[in-house]
Amino acid sequence: MRGEVHVGKARALKLMDRKAEAVVEFNNALRYKFDSPDVFLALADHYRDTGDRQRALEMATEGLKHNPNSKGLKRRYTEFGGKLPYPEAVDKTMLAEESKEEINPEVKPEAVTGEISGQAKDADEPMAPTPPAEPAKIGTPKNPYCRFCPD
Repeated sequence: MRGEVHVGKARALKLMDRKAEAVVEFNNALRYKFDSPDVFLALADHYRDTGDRQRALEMATEGLKHNPNSKGLKRRYTEFGGKLPYPEAVDKTMLAEESKEEINPEVKPEAVTGEISGQAKDADEPMAPTPPAEPAKIGTPKNPYCRFCPD
């Protein structure tokens, strides 16, 4: 949701002719929506409008790596002087994991204190993973997942 907020803010800033601030917001949106073709298209168009065709080509190339089927990015790539074949797509599963680690780094209390359940932790002893807690079931016995749906 944060990425959409940054995109909306960037579009509003662009309409208000505050383009430098809009670029900052589009770049912030890329942190959360790294695979959105709209953000790459908007950045490529901005750089084209400012006369920086090299940077516009870089944005179109990067966008095609994340969205190989985007017709708009393909058109801009060739328009800005990109050579065929188009850039190869990147593995989205790796990017999703990297962005999750970057946005929400998990800090375990054991790593901070060095203790587990009141006992000192040895450096050689492997740490056992804790099972995830099951969410509480809501609703009726026949439909435990929706409290609004009738039996």
